[in-house]
Amino acid sequence: MSIHRPRSKRKGLAERFLNYSDQCSRQKIFCTAITWRLIVWLAMSLSCAIIPDHNPGNDVLQFHLEGPQFVYDQHTNARWIEWETCSLPFRNESQWSLIAKTSVSFPIFQLQDKIYPFFLKPLTRWDAARFLHLAYEPLSRKPSLENECKDDEDDVCLLHHFAKSEQAHAFFPLFPTMIRVTAAILTYLVPRFLLPSTCTSLMVFSAVCLNTICFSMVTMDLYAMTKDILLLYYRMQEKYKDKTKLSLSDCETWSRRVALLFVCNPANVFFGTAYSEALCAALLCRGCRWALQMVLTNSVSNPNGMVPSTWWTMLGATGYWWLAALTRSNSTLYGGFLLLYGAGLVLRRHRGRWIWLRRSLAACYVLLLIVLVAFGSMGWHNFRGYSMHCVQFTGVRPTWCEQGPWFNLYGYVQKTYWNVGFLRYYQVKQIPNFLLAGPILLLSALASNTWIKTSWTLLSDSRKSVSNRTISWIVDALQAFGGEQRPTAPLLTPGEILQGSPYLLGFYAVLAASTLLALTIAHVQISTRLICSSCPALYWFLAGALDRRFGDAIIAYFLFYNILGVVLHPNWLPWT
Repeated sequence: MSIHRPRSKRKGLAERFLNYSDQCSRQKIFCTAITWRLIVWLAMSLSCAIIPDHNPGNDVLQFHLEGPQFVYDQHTNARWIEWETCSLPFRNESQWSLIAKTSVSFPIFQLQDKIYPFFLKPLTRWDAARFLHLAYEPLSRKPSLENECKDDEDDVCLLHHFAKSEQAHAFFPLFPTMIRVTAAILTYLVPRFLLPSTCTSLMVFSAVCLNTICFSMVTMDLYAMTKDILLLYYRMQEKYKDKTKLSLSDCETWSRRVALLFVCNPANVFFGTAYSEALCAALLCRGCRWALQMVLTNSVSNPNGMVPSTWWTMLGATGYWWLAALTRSNSTLYGGFLLLYGAGLVLRRHRGRWIWLRRSLAACYVLLLIVLVAFGSMGWHNFRGYSMHCVQFTGVRPTWCEQGPWFNLYGYVQKTYWNVGFLRYYQVKQIPNFLLAGPILLLSALASNTWIKTSWTLLSDSRKSVSNRTISWIVDALQAFGGEQRPTAPLLTPGEILQGSPYLLGFYAVLAASTLLALTIAHVQISTRLICSSCPALYWFLAGALDRRFGDAIIAYFLFYNILGVVLHPNWLPWT
């Protein structure tokens, strides 16, 4: 049975969005994601060409695109274009000189001299310059101080020369590495004369290709995850004959709605430029998809413990999250997802000694995965930075080398160079940034609160005292998330399922933790891209909120921030 909404209740932007999502097919969603990326890219290029650049300051790293090198042959009156030799993975430099110069026709001249610079220039702003610089010069992570600072007491010299390599450590290595790998793949698959002729331009072009692929992957993974959740409840309503108002067409419609919300999310500009959000979101969502399959399979297939196949599913999800943690540090919050799931396994009612032992082993297995996700990638990244500065380097070493190999170099760099720390951003001059991040923080808080209220209604026992009721609710919520039998009270609509299902506890917990992280520790202006790139629960909540009276405001907020992003970010103006 489909949900029929009176047209009089759906007006304006929300009505248009819902009508479009109702008519979309799975293939059309994919095409919409690609089309939106191209529209945003074109808008950024036009904005960069029309609006004068703002001066970001002399201390801001910039990544300059080198123009093509043309050679004029006086004997034949022919013009040639020289392709720069790039040192990339999979091939040595000599093999990249196969086309050292190519005869220049008019289309090729326009492509190299006009078109590529027009489209690639706006993708190099702010942090994108640092990622591109690390992709172009991977060795810039290592200090280059040998024979420069001779005096151990020359603190000014040490501070100046170590700043570059230390600041590079604030940017995790997977995204720059993937840019270089993508560049190598492109040169295998695409004729060389169609690619940018310089290494700097090739890096930017590779970044946008990589991010477009990742953006499409996230869109389809969100679609698949939403459909899996709703299909589970659809099957349960047939099995238990409850009153859940859910049909197969609803499963499809709401899945499309969630996917399209991501396509036009307010941090859209950062999924197209050379930022790591798109790659991080792709890895996180693929891990979330595996984790959701683990939770749903274990909850309906085996009431006594983990299904054997879910052990491998959990390991796969952990692998994706570990890679995501090598892309952005906030991905380590998914260790909390595993912690909640492990607690749910332990708290599930057991029958017999062997079942208890089996669940205890499962909990230990989960604990090892938590350590891998939450501490493995960060620990490896810090140790790698320590090794570069304190072991491999033969010159005067930084003072923090005395702290040993387990020194939190990432935290030190963030605190020293960007003033990141607990409540450090609470200053009067930062009020505009708090206002900029206000909408996404408010929506995230509402999403977490809605899940808590819905879960409380489903699982808590009103006959108990407040304290006992709270403890019982926490235990029941963890048991349900860990695979205990379904709640007796049904969720009646798709919106209620997506906003309050006990099986989504881990996702809403990550959303709440990300909100607290943005409010208390991180630079608050990055809240929009931080949450939009790492929290599927946000889109599930918003999908259920579009039918309400503030649905138009949500779509207007999304579109307004898309417009602001393409106007401000490409012109070196502060943005989220």
